[in-house]
Amino acid sequence: MNYIITAILAFLTGFLLWLVKRDKYLLYFYLIESDIFPSNNKKGKYYILKIKNKGNKVIENINIKLDFKTGNISKPTISDPELINDESINICDYSCKITSLNPKEIIQITITKESENNFDNPIINIRAKGVNGQKEVETDYSFILNSIIYPIVIAILIGYFGTTLVTKYFFNDTSNLQILDQLKDVKTSIKKDSLSNKVNRLQRRYDSLLRLEEQGLPDRQEIIFSILNKSGLTNLIPEILKNNDDITYKNSAFLLFNHYLIDKNNKTKYLKALKDLSETKDMYNGSKGIVFYLIYKLYKLENDTSNAAIAIDSCKKVAPLMEKHLMENDKYFKIDLLKSGLKN
Repeated sequence: MNYIITAILAFLTGFLLWLVKRDKYLLYFYLIESDIFPSNNKKGKYYILKIKNKGNKVIENINIKLDFKTGNISKPTISDPELINDESINICDYSCKITSLNPKEIIQITITKESENNFDNPIINIRAKGVNGQKEVETDYSFILNSIIYPIVIAILIGYFGTTLVTKYFFNDTSNLQILDQLKDVKTSIKKDSLSNKVNRLQRRYDSLLRLEEQGLPDRQEIIFSILNKSGLTNLIPEILKNNDDITYKNSAFLLFNHYLIDKNNKTKYLKALKDLSETKDMYNGSKGIVFYLIYKLYKLENDTSNAAIAIDSCKKVAPLMEKHLMENDKYFKIDLLKSGLKN
């Protein structure tokens, strides 16, 4: 009986280690779309394809193909062009090869399509040796189960049942005291009750995220695009895409601030977009503090002391450390120098 229990525990431990350490080739992608905008007497739309290696091994020679079926596409903007070769661009389809993607590495491909009225999503085919690219929403859940929840559950079972069985059959057997001590350490570190609660919380959290993703939860890029469109600043989208591999709230705020300084005819549009940006709920507090600070600077520039005070107070409320840092260095922020640099 002793040998059987020892063999079972050894098997379960080995299986747990295999689940955690095994090679994982996981290739994910998702597509972001802009709103439709006027372009060369036609209509235009931006498509941003993000591809991420979510496994723990390098994936090489990844073949990418996008087929838009109709319209005309322009040469893509690529976040890491040195990783791309074998590019091919026809009227409405694009293909390339990514030489390699390291674990957790992301590459972004941005394509503009012009058409009269057809803006259906492209057919996307992504594959490499031993792995096919899959949409983010379709595989996140299974990855979480296989890589996080299942190993934790197995660890709980080993800690609880393993300790119980060994205590029952080996406690008086001095030859097995070392095994008993090791299993007691496992049980102590796992803390069955608290880990069970964590597993349940993880399960509920990812269930909720999965439901939101399945319903098309907008991410940061879509929110920024919508803000620009609502403010009548769709023309800024190409500039944002060109200058930012990863479109962020903070970089978008600086772009709006800069345009406010040099485009007097549209100042109200830039200020409105900045205000809308400051109301975004999922923004990191430090970034939101910078947005409020930039609004404060614009009101100061216009000698609107009342609204300037409201803006800097909002900055202090959401990000007190950021507000302290910015105001300590505010005297060095020379808007005239910035304006001269923008004109040049």
